[in-house]
Amino acid sequence: MKNIKNILIPVDFSTCAKNAVRYGVSLAQTLKARLFLLNAYEYPIGMVEMSYAGNNDFYQQIEEDAHIEMEVLERNLLYGTGIEYYTICKAGPTLDSICKAVEEYHIEMVLMGTHSKSNVDKILFGGNTAGVLGKFDLPVFAIPEQAHFSRFDNFVLAYDFLCYKEQSVIEPLLALARANNATIHVLHVGDKNLDSQDIDADNGSWISECLKDVKHAYHFIQGEEVETAIWQYTKEEHADLLALKPRKKRSLLDRLFSKSLTRTMVYHPHLPLLILQ
Repeated sequence: MKNIKNILIPVDFSTCAKNAVRYGVSLAQTLKARLFLLNAYEYPIGMVEMSYAGNNDFYQQIEEDAHIEMEVLERNLLYGTGIEYYTICKAGPTLDSICKAVEEYHIEMVLMGTHSKSNVDKILFGGNTAGVLGKFDLPVFAIPEQAHFSRFDNFVLAYDFLCYKEQSVIEPLLALARANNATIHVLHVGDKNLDSQDIDADNGSWISECLKDVKHAYHFIQGEEVETAIWQYTKEEHADLLALKPRKKRSLLDRLFSKSLTRTMVYHPHLPLLILQ
């Protein structure tokens, strides 16, 4: 099985981003992975015109400020952790910088802090062009502002047995489960009636094979309010992590990230969200 070795964390030096770094450090220690911290800074509108007039000091000051803040973050959160890490400060839009870093540093997971005032929706889903979820088949870890890494005990995996049979997709979750001896609660999301016997038939036998060396259980959700049922289940099981594999490229994700559910799912203050693709 391929382990996650290179994790990218975009940082804007906000409280939420710093919490994501703390979480990422603990995650990297668990997975024995490297961290790449990326700060993408942009010049204010009008700066380009000013630079042509000989005001290059403005550019230099913004660059220096970014490097200084990164050094402070490094001293406060990374020194003495024992992990391998790299810091990157680059001028440019955040999404473009993330995409370039993914390719340049062979990134295998993107970890992002989320809060209600962030631009996470644009970065993940994009506007006129695709966001991170549309550009790369990488797992994305969304870390709420109040989430704290602890030993994982219970994962909830929302999955559709009828549509996906790709072991590589759930490998990041398997790696976390093995490292923490955690239980994966596999939650079927769909309209067709299924029971545990179906999982041992053609529709789901592959996932049983994938999970054979980790603790796991199967559960089933049907009906109109799928998102609400998933959320309720995570609370009942005291889940440490919710992992999603959308039925189609973005159909389930679009519903989970809808306006009415933004605060209860993406911006929930405590529950990390792992988007598998």
